[in-house]
Amino acid sequence: FGLAAATLGSDTGGSLRIPAAFCGLTGFKPSQASVPGDGAFPLSPSLDCIGPIAPSVACCRTLWEVLSGEVADATPLTRPLTLLVPESELVSEVDADVAADFAALLEQLEGMGVRLQRAPVEAIEAAYTINQRGGLVIPEAAAVHHELLAAHEAQYDPLIAERLNGGRDITASEYLARLWPRTAIQQRFAQQVQDVDAVLMPTVAMRAPRRDLLEQDGALFAQLNKRALRNTSVFNYLDASSISIPAPAPQNEEPLGLMLSRPQGQDVPLLRVAETLEALLAR
Repeated sequence: FGLAAATLGSDTGGSLRIPAAFCGLTGFKPSQASVPGDGAFPLSPSLDCIGPIAPSVACCRTLWEVLSGEVADATPLTRPLTLLVPESELVSEVDADVAADFAALLEQLEGMGVRLQRAPVEAIEAAYTINQRGGLVIPEAAAVHHELLAAHEAQYDPLIAERLNGGRDITASEYLARLWPRTAIQQRFAQQVQDVDAVLMPTVAMRAPRRDLLEQDGALFAQLNKRALRNTSVFNYLDASSISIPAPAPQNEEPLGLMLSRPQGQDVPLLRVAETLEALLAR
């Protein structure tokens, strides 16, 4: 925090939103088609998104306007927000301190006039199920890195090389079984959340883990890496517009990342909702 005015990155499963949540910053994963991927080396072409990490939603909006060539309406919303908190494993299976802070923030938001709906979202559950089967990242990354890995495996991080090598064993039929339902699930997501301003969840199910422990224990790294990605990666599969903003955590000194998401192509409405919520939390 404070090392730069802003930065750019890619988000294939959460690599903008997760570090932003861990560092008390704002990370914006726009819809994939809104920002060209020219000049960025791919990891998973179906999922890769280019976007910003910055101190505020307004800063992210400015950078996204430059990247996308679009102009976002920055007019604040004057009506009460309606946010949907999914009833699912993604929200229920979080660390106790994250759950306590999230519950306290929901109560605070309701006191400020935010309308909260709590209901399962079938499309989110469908995307989560596919990701739990392995998703799209590893088979696509294994294909992208096939020749490089064969020639230069010793130069790869051993943990990454192991995951990429594992992608070679995924059959074409299994990969396509994960890919082919995607468009239909995206369409269902848009229908199922059309009456709310955004879906609201904790960005990550845990606080930032200690680096020294992860460097010493490859199995722990793999376990926590998967857990860190579980919430955010659902919205990559959906190609949703998704942003993490920091919120004061009543039970913890570290801020909590709040993730807001809207369907594919709804980047401008999401940014307006995020700026509105950011202003509420700053009161």
